[in-house]
Amino acid sequence: MATRRLAIVTGSNQGIGLEAVKQLAAAGLDVILTSRSEEKGRAAAEEASAAACSADAPGSITALQLDITDTSSVAAFTAAVEQLGRPVDVLVNNAGMAYKGDAFGPDEAAATLAVNLYGTKALTDAVRPLLAPASARIINVASRAGRISQTSGDVRATLEADDLTWDALHALAQGFVTAIATGNHKELGYSGSMYGMSKACEIAYSRILARELDGNVTVVWMCPGYCSTSMSSYRGTKSAAEGADTITWLATVDPAPASATFYAERTAITWDTKL
Repeated sequence: MATRRLAIVTGSNQGIGLEAVKQLAAAGLDVILTSRSEEKGRAAAEEASAAACSADAPGSITALQLDITDTSSVAAFTAAVEQLGRPVDVLVNNAGMAYKGDAFGPDEAAATLAVNLYGTKALTDAVRPLLAPASARIINVASRAGRISQTSGDVRATLEADDLTWDALHALAQGFVTAIATGNHKELGYSGSMYGMSKACEIAYSRILARELDGNVTVVWMCPGYCSTSMSSYRGTKSAAEGADTITWLATVDPAPASATFYAERTAITWDTKL
């Protein structure tokens, strides 16, 4: 009997992440659901298991605590996954955050980047040694809000560079925080949106990662669309389940999707495609 594929979905105790867990388990994958709160994670895993059990051969769902911005949490999580003694076939970097209302400032920008860019990279770096060789898939949940056209000048040129390095991207991200503090971020070519800039950086990081792992791991990034979740204050026009659909498709489609590609609605899109 073939071993089930193993998937990790970060930030998955609610919203799009939780729906992705349900769909992946229904498709027969064993799924690790993650949450900063152990209690919320356990409750979400019970809900997801109940939803997936109607499938012919559902996979298992295991809840593990994970805060992608906490070094010790990432280390403990990775150790727990390693103890399973099996490779990770799918990593879905879904955890993300956005401030609501008119919150805007250097501290808020740093906090947004800490999750959407740096947390995503930290967790990916930790899990990389556990990925199934030659067949693993990394799916980064980005957004059309990160479209490249919101930037200009040297900022845009840096983000678009085919030889962009992590050090250069890190410098650009920190430059965004500094520029907000000094009030000249728009003049320098940065976006006026903290979330949008963080997602542009996440897409740029995804491109770096795809280049580094070329030929070994499929790396894709996707936009779930404007979904009715807590992040949108439930104003979105799509359900969380609809937003998760492309994640599930990217994780399960055979053959694997084209690497180094941006997807939405199961279709390849450009970095400048708007909602």
